[in-house]
Amino acid sequence: GIASLGHTVNADLIPTGLIEEFPDRNFPVRGVIIQMGQKNIPVIQLLNVDKILKRFDLPDSPVPMPKPGKGGVFYKERYNLWITGIATFCLLAIIIFIYRGERKVHRLGSDVVPIAKPSTETQSQEEFDEL
Repeated sequence: GIASLGHTVNADLIPTGLIEEFPDRNFPVRGVIIQMGQKNIPVIQLLNVDKILKRFDLPDSPVPMPKPGKGGVFYKERYNLWITGIATFCLLAIIIFIYRGERKVHRLGSDVVPIAKPSTETQSQEEFDEL
């Protein structure tokens, strides 16, 4: 109401939601919310609830009502950076291991050894073995 805002124009000047640092503006009439904000006391402006609903991806008048403590306002999904880092390191090590193994396999097959013509002694020994 007017007591909290000071003037209806202030509703457009004060951002919706939690305000930890109040904007420096020339407000026509200073209400309670402006005085608290200027004293660095966090305030919540709830005049435009639709903006808050969109920001936190909350439903408008849900049925059934969710239990208190559930939803985007109360928690934020975070990933454990240690687990992510360890998993990334393990995957990188596996990729390097496979890459080196493949290089080794391809390198082994790339060396071509020329076949030497058998000497006359070897030929006579082979002919003898055939008999």
